[in-house]
Amino acid sequence: MRVVALFKNPLFLSIVGIIALSLAVWFGGAYIAFGSPPEPLTPMIRLVMIIIILVLWGLNNLRIQIRDKNRNDSFIAEIDKETEAKETSDTATTEEMAALQARFKEALSTIKTLRFGEKGKHKKTVYELPWYLIIGPPGSGKTTILANSGLNFPLKEKFGLKGIGGIGGTRNCDWWFTDQAVLIDTAGRYTTQDSQQQVDKSAWQNFLELLKKHRPRKAINGVIVAISVSELLMLSRSERHQHADTIRDRIHELRTKLEINFPIYFVITKCDLIAGFNEYFEDLGQAAREQVWGISFPYDENSGRVILDYFSGEFDALVKRINERLIWRMHNERDATRLGKIQNFPTQFETLKVMLNQFVNDVFSDNRYQSAPLLRGVYLTSGTQEGTPIDRILSSLSSNYGLDVKSLTSAPGQGKAYFIQRLLTEIIFRESGIVGLNRAFERKLKLVRRIATVSMLAITIGIIGVWGASLFHNKQLMAQVENKITAHNQAVAAAADKDHDLDQSHDLEKVAEIITPLDESRTVYNQLSTPWLASLGMYDNSVSQASTQAYLSSLQNYYLPALSYRLQKVIDSNPSDDELYNALRIYLMLGDKTRMQPDSVKRWFKEDWIKQLPSKATLQKTLAVYMDDTLGLNETLGNTFIPARLDPGVVEQARIKAREVPIERRIYNQIRNHPEYSRTVNLVNEVGRELKDIFNLRKIGNKLTIPSMFTKAGYDALDFSKDSPLIRQYASEQWILGTEVSEDFSDQDIENIGAKVKTIYLAEYSEVWKQALAVLNIRNFANLPDARAALKVATSSTSSPIDKIIEIASTETSLTPRIKLLAAKEGDQGLLAEAKQAIKNQALPPTTVDQHFADIHRLTDDHELETIQKKLTSLSELLNGFALAPNQQAAAFDFSRERFSGSGNDPIRNLLVAAGQVPAPINRWLKKIADQSWKVTLSSGKQHLNQLWHNEVYALYQSSLRGRYPFSGNTSDDAALIDFTEFFKPGGIEDRFINSHLAPFISQGNNWSQRSLNGRSMAIAKNALSQMKRADTIRKVFFRKSASQPEIDFKIKPRQMDSSVRRFEIRLGDIRIRYTHGPKLSKSLAWPVSSGSSIQLLFEDINETLRDKIYTGDWSLFRVLDDSKIQTTNQASLFYVTLEVEKRKIQYELKANSFLNPFRSSWMRQYACPETL
Repeated sequence: MRVVALFKNPLFLSIVGIIALSLAVWFGGAYIAFGSPPEPLTPMIRLVMIIIILVLWGLNNLRIQIRDKNRNDSFIAEIDKETEAKETSDTATTEEMAALQARFKEALSTIKTLRFGEKGKHKKTVYELPWYLIIGPPGSGKTTILANSGLNFPLKEKFGLKGIGGIGGTRNCDWWFTDQAVLIDTAGRYTTQDSQQQVDKSAWQNFLELLKKHRPRKAINGVIVAISVSELLMLSRSERHQHADTIRDRIHELRTKLEINFPIYFVITKCDLIAGFNEYFEDLGQAAREQVWGISFPYDENSGRVILDYFSGEFDALVKRINERLIWRMHNERDATRLGKIQNFPTQFETLKVMLNQFVNDVFSDNRYQSAPLLRGVYLTSGTQEGTPIDRILSSLSSNYGLDVKSLTSAPGQGKAYFIQRLLTEIIFRESGIVGLNRAFERKLKLVRRIATVSMLAITIGIIGVWGASLFHNKQLMAQVENKITAHNQAVAAAADKDHDLDQSHDLEKVAEIITPLDESRTVYNQLSTPWLASLGMYDNSVSQASTQAYLSSLQNYYLPALSYRLQKVIDSNPSDDELYNALRIYLMLGDKTRMQPDSVKRWFKEDWIKQLPSKATLQKTLAVYMDDTLGLNETLGNTFIPARLDPGVVEQARIKAREVPIERRIYNQIRNHPEYSRTVNLVNEVGRELKDIFNLRKIGNKLTIPSMFTKAGYDALDFSKDSPLIRQYASEQWILGTEVSEDFSDQDIENIGAKVKTIYLAEYSEVWKQALAVLNIRNFANLPDARAALKVATSSTSSPIDKIIEIASTETSLTPRIKLLAAKEGDQGLLAEAKQAIKNQALPPTTVDQHFADIHRLTDDHELETIQKKLTSLSELLNGFALAPNQQAAAFDFSRERFSGSGNDPIRNLLVAAGQVPAPINRWLKKIADQSWKVTLSSGKQHLNQLWHNEVYALYQSSLRGRYPFSGNTSDDAALIDFTEFFKPGGIEDRFINSHLAPFISQGNNWSQRSLNGRSMAIAKNALSQMKRADTIRKVFFRKSASQPEIDFKIKPRQMDSSVRRFEIRLGDIRIRYTHGPKLSKSLAWPVSSGSSIQLLFEDINETLRDKIYTGDWSLFRVLDDSKIQTTNQASLFYVTLEVEKRKIQYELKANSFLNPFRSSWMRQYACPETL
């Protein structure tokens, strides 16, 4: 048992745990590594950790002891304080009260230092002991039970074997301090509910609050309800019920105030007053009397009614057990009187059942307002066997039969305790832990414990998980590294097959394929940003270090040679002087750490990759990272640059070529490529977004991007004197050409070189600006609104792109001051000083840039820009006037007609004149603006012209002539002669329109054509001109004699007729023309015939058979000719016409008065009035 108790001892378990933890630290520390590089914990560190753990454990144990002592002292102190606080409110101030208070204080002071418990076990303070309250009426035998319980009372020697009276909240209670529990007899509280009720109630509740405060989990461990047998047997039913209510109220008061469900032990005292009890149990020895006699209910906090129902059966079991012992007890008894009492004892005991059952139900049953208390059992005890036994049987006989029965004499006090000691020690005190906990406090405590438990579990699982995940992750990372190494080896093997092809073996894409796996392998372990914490000591960076070293070696073995080879290729490719010098310079830097300039190297290769590796941005970024790592610019890798091995032959050959370039050109090239001057000025940004509103910026690219060195600020920043640091720096770079010894420049040499460099600079300066201005072209105008919008921007007083670009060009190319420029400043103050300074500055000759752009400077100096703006504004107003007119297109047409006629105000011509007076490219811009404005004006006017043509000409043609004969041969519908006349006559519809609207735009000669003005025409279609030419021909043929009536004169003369025909006759209205193989006479005719419009052809055969054909309509003559065969002759006006009816033929000579054959309608069918021009 002692071994089991030892293993249950908290101190022993704590020692075992701390030893286990120390062993884990000592042995486990050798396998866990920390730091960089990671190393296992040394024995000294592990020993220190173990000492720290032991110190913390000891301090924690000390903290717990101090905490328990403080709790105990604080609890007792507050009880004492409560006593003093209540003293002033007590009305009783007698000497007895003072003595009682002094006795209670002395008791508290004593128990404050006492420790309770068995020897060899954990000693408890009074705070830690179980606390029980005893409820029951005074005189119920509670004190007797405690006095005869056999318990150890530590205060017995000093205060005697009796309860210590309380003061304050417990002044009507007795305190019993044992080595196993603290018991408080509340008999006074039981009987003082009517006197000073509020004062007593407040004091008692304060005491309960004190218990709840200092013992928050278990304010008390249980309640003992004690009631004597005499109370049950002698009182009436109502009196017993009153006692039950009182006890129930006390229990409810405690449960409500303390908020716990405590166990209740119902003890029946003074059982020796049951008749026959003493005689029946007299034979019991000491051990038998200490056992428990009663009923212990099954433990269930929510037993409710079930436990109360359980009481009846268990009580019967007690009765049965007594009856079973009765025979044996009677057999051993010789006294007849005592024998009768023994024999009646079971019956006497059984009579308790009904009353006891009622009382238990009254006290411990539940109802709708209160839940059932936790009744643990009903027990029967006897203390000192004093008093007169009660014989329920004799009393019943006396009552029922009127017998005079003598009362039983009281038994002499024996001083034996029955069924008490083990009840307290083995039942009540042993169950001190089953008290229900304070729910509110327990909820908080449970939450804290759960959080702590979950946290510890989470930490434990987390540590195990991190270790497991670290192991698993490390295996994964190792697998990744192995895969990367495999990929690297495969790429190396593939490259080895192409060693004979230098271009392939040094191809940067192939090199990247070799290096990238190693680069990725070294970063595999970088996924652990804090490896010592993430792996809790299981991280090992040796693999990462090896991967990094392999990566650096691959840079040295593959990447750096590829860079060198690329430079060699550039040097051998016959580059320009500038490219050769720069490539040689970078090549030498790769082979000489002292000459290395990382920024220059990176810049050169970045520009080269853009050209050599287009559309491969990812590869370029990767190569740039490798560049930083190779040149030692990566801080994590350190300065790892190892110079490349250069080819002396390549170096020497490049130097020979480079020396052929004049030094001034080499220096200028270096200055031009200097990072300080690599910045650019974008003219589009400088002018503003309005630039695209007037200029065509498509396909310009970066041609409007000016290097900053070709600006006025760049010019002022450059120093070409002998003291120029740049000139001296680049002049001293003989190490590039290998001429450190042979070239030693003096100050005069430096000055001469600077002058030559400046000459080159100014020449390129002029060319850059010349090209920038040359690429600017006025955009095409789509229509009049577009032209108006463009001119609105161009004529803006604040944002005109033309003005801005001219002013920027003038400012940036004015490298020396000009007198006119200074004189243009406003204000008279200081004007004389400015003039003097201007004269002084004028002594500096203008640069070649100033001279080249002098004409543009004149525009800004002489306010000629204002004149240009006026011309542009005038043109803008003209176009705006079109928009304000009732008909914009008509206004544009009228202006176009006037301009072709050479009349009216002409802003376009004025702008063209102004363009001839300004320098390039401004003259080109102005001409383009004038041209585009003229273009859209003509285009708009053409729309109006088409509308007029459609309404005035084409619509009439369509309704009266189109599709009719003679303009269409496959129709029987003739064009009315009057309609023909109105359309084609001189001054008719078609002719009048041409003279009114088209005459200024066309030339009406043999070949009609359009006229142009400033390279633009009305854009009349060739087909339209051809049709107008045909209409003019029709007019000349049909209206040669009369302008109001078409008329054609002609002569006919028979040539031959078929021999089978006797007579032929032509009837034209009333005119008859006959031929009978006689003389061939000429006959003059005219069309149209006034006497009629029909024509009849009549053939009479020799047998007098008549054959004829009749043609009707105004155009009958032309229909006859269409059906005839017409042959031309050498004479333009002479034709042979063969007439035929039913295979009867006759041929006439037809002589027209025009070289055109007016009688052949096919030429007229070629005319078709165009719908638009």
